[in-house]
Amino acid sequence: MGNTDLKEKGTDSRRRILEAAGSLFSEGGYERTSLRAITRAANVNVAAVNYYFGSKEGLILAVIRERLEPMTRERFHLLDEVRREHGDGPLPLERIVEAFLRPLFHMKHPAYRGGAPRLRFLGRLYSEMPKLMDEVFNTHFRPTLEIFVTAMAESLPEIPEGELYWRTHFILSMALGSIRNRRRLAMISGGRCDPEDGDGALRRIVEFACAGLRAPVVEAAAAEPEGASVR
Repeated sequence: MGNTDLKEKGTDSRRRILEAAGSLFSEGGYERTSLRAITRAANVNVAAVNYYFGSKEGLILAVIRERLEPMTRERFHLLDEVRREHGDGPLPLERIVEAFLRPLFHMKHPAYRGGAPRLRFLGRLYSEMPKLMDEVFNTHFRPTLEIFVTAMAESLPEIPEGELYWRTHFILSMALGSIRNRRRLAMISGGRCDPEDGDGALRRIVEFACAGLRAPVVEAAAAEPEGASVR
């Protein structure tokens, strides 16, 4: 067997391990999923997991990266397209928000197929392994978020940057909740809304989000009636 064949075999083994681990971690969680179950599903031995990923924790980190990196690449690709179209200066707010959110709704793209289960998988890890997910957030998501908030700040100079982080947090939570609970939409709307209309959901969330981003900042002291108390 030549070097090329060995390399292809190794790539195939690594891919099978990632696919098996992603599926089993999603179903049973990290702690309840054994390496033996993963290697059995991937038709490899435990030594292959240690060779490619170092440990079970190294494997879960690789699975997480596989789910996050395509969305990160697509976000930057879309933002770069907006910059090429509009040149220097502030970018249209709607286009920034759309570039940030579209990968979450782009379910027809091969990288995001099964997007809702992938989001549920990440949500499960947040509750099961909060420290690990904080590390993942700081490494893989925070730098991306900062770039998009900076772009928003250039388009909304009247909104303090700290306030933009609050509002972006609300927007992301709204988008993730809409994807995770999309079937509920059909029930509460009596069938008038199509929960699988990803483009329609994206368009509505972008419109709603930009209205919230542009809303005037209300100072806390002015927001409460004089003499009001917290019960």
